Amino acid sequence: MFSSFEAAMAKSLDIPMVDSVDRLAPPDHLDGIKMEQDGHLNKKFHKEVFLGDLEDFEDISYEERKSKLDEVFNKADTNRDEYLELSELEAWIMKKLEEHFYEAADENGRIFAKLDKNKDGFLDWDEYLRMYLLARGYHKDKVEKYLKGMNAKIDSSKSEIKFSTDDEKFFHDGDKDTLLRYKDRWEESDTEKKDNKLTKSEFLKFRHPEHRDDSMQEMAGSIIHGLDKNDDGNLTVEEFIALPPGISSDVNTEEEDFKWQNERKKEFTDSIDLNKDGIVNLNELKAYLNPRNPIQIKNEAMAILEMIDDDYNGKLSKEEVKRHETEFIYSKMVETARNFHDEF
Repeated sequence: MFSSFEAAMAKSLDIPMVDSVDRLAPPDHLDGIKMEQDGHLNKKFHKEVFLGDLEDFEDISYEERKSKLDEVFNKADTNRDEYLELSELEAWIMKKLEEHFYEAADENGRIFAKLDKNKDGFLDWDEYLRMYLLARGYHKDKVEKYLKGMNAKIDSSKSEIKFSTDDEKFFHDGDKDTLLRYKDRWEESDTEKKDNKLTKSEFLKFRHPEHRDDSMQEMAGSIIHGLDKNDDGNLTVEEFIALPPGISSDVNTEEEDFKWQNERKKEFTDSIDLNKDGIVNLNELKAYLNPRNPIQIKNEAMAILEMIDDDYNGKLSKEEVKRHETEFIYSKMVETARNFHDEF
């Protein structure tokens, strides 16, 4: 059950009630980015970069899906020759990515405006923490008491935000660790004055690192940190395909594990390890994550072409796209429970 405040908050933010906490938090999933922030691959990437924001695609009828594919094909076919060539696929992917960026920035601006209660153009940590805790269902009086006590412990001459061991009694399961991660990201996003207050652009960086080059580097570093078993600052293919901790292999899961690892190994070898030395460094992972990287856009266009081009003529017909709707719309990666928990 959602609290009455959570329902009111969702309504005030003009977002679905069930998503209110998720919209406040930095999203793990970033549309149009090939990897999630916790290190697993984006299963919806092909759909996002070709169809764009068609979240209801799976729920509509067969005929409606065919009609939408027709519409997308005709828009992408800019020279009107009834084929999609590599250059047209690249241009369309870039167009869809820019749409995702615009939508993320627009949503971020609306959320920022709702959270910035005093309309001073800044959002401080207390404002954010208060709204997040209330959205999580904490009682308002207890939240205010906690924030008052927390502020009394903070040296106002310093910008650091700290949680104490006493907080274990206040936080629900897992919330303290989650907020520690958010706090770290908040401080990393506070690049202008280091005062624990974020401007709208800094708040966008906090929630959507794909919008800033330095944030993409931080995201790449976080992923490496979480997967790098020997702490050398790089990733080997063995580290990249290692099963998450706590996953036990048995007869029922071995095949799923094998497919999951093979998919990651292929992505590591074909797309991430640019110099093919068997090691992925920070710059290579950053280049892979960067949605505006022209090399990655070309690689994705080529991957779509190779997946669907049945007659090997180097371009796609409308019939080929429709024939391969399932492969095209849905990732071929196996849906398993082997998703990494957000550890960063």
